[in-house]
Amino acid sequence: MTGRRRERGSVLILVPALVLVLLILGAIAVDSAVAYLGHEELQDFSASLAQQVATATLSQQAFYQDNGMVEIDQSEAPSIISQAVLAQDGAGGLSNLVVSPPSFPNPQTVVIRATATVHNVFAPAVGGHATVTVTAEASAHVTEVKIGP
Repeated sequence: MTGRRRERGSVLILVPALVLVLLILGAIAVDSAVAYLGHEELQDFSASLAQQVATATLSQQAFYQDNGMVEIDQSEAPSIISQAVLAQDGAGGLSNLVVSPPSFPNPQTVVIRATATVHNVFAPAVGGHATVTVTAEASAHVTEVKIGP
């Protein structure tokens, strides 16, 4: 019984260490969740912007002069992108939003690539990175729809 008395309270030494480990794991989980949500928001923004560029810049000239051909007018895309970036930058936790010039693999497709910064919550307190850079890519494709025979 004398051996057991010497061990009483030895668990109390481990409790502060366990609490510290749990706090660190919780901080890592929160910062990871913030980065993930920032990436998802940027992905949604990129997809929405690609759809907007694809539909708002349909070439009227190609449609009416080339027998109903559906094409994206590449010259109108930069103005739509700059307006969308101004509206989105700083909203929802994304900052330093940069959209690369769109690429057009063919006349009916637009590809949007975006990069933004997400601010960590706990990492700066322990000497980690204050921000995380997230990237996203989305494409939209317009097709001709024929009605009737």
